[in-house]
Amino acid sequence: AGNRGSNPLGDAKENQRVASSHACNPFFLPYSQLPSIVGLWFADLRMASLNRATLAGASLREANLGEAWLISAVLNNADLRQAGLYLAMLRQATLSGADLGDADLCGADLRDANLDNVNLRGANLSETIWTDGRGCALDSVGSCG
Repeated sequence: AGNRGSNPLGDAKENQRVASSHACNPFFLPYSQLPSIVGLWFADLRMASLNRATLAGASLREANLGEAWLISAVLNNADLRQAGLYLAMLRQATLSGADLGDADLCGADLRDANLDNVNLRGANLSETIWTDGRGCALDSVGSCG
């Protein structure tokens, strides 16, 4: 697809070609062309389809990702403090090193997700489906009880 040079968004002609193939969304930009560090503080991404998205190191603090689809998404070292991830589908997501402090994961599905070195301090895990498929207790905070 063209030489990206120092432009983190890639070749302009390639971006135009891809955008024209998504005529209903003139602002469409493929995930592969997002800068490596994305700042989406307070973003409203409810019910967004972000399957296989690479958001490693992204700042999603206080973002609303309720009911979002993040299957196999890469969220290594992402800042998800106080984020709303209620009922989010995070199956097979990679969250190693992510900060989920005080996040709302009520009812989220974390089956087969990688949670190595994740901060869950204060996170609401009520009725969350844990990585091993068991359900967390209704009053789980910070750990799946």
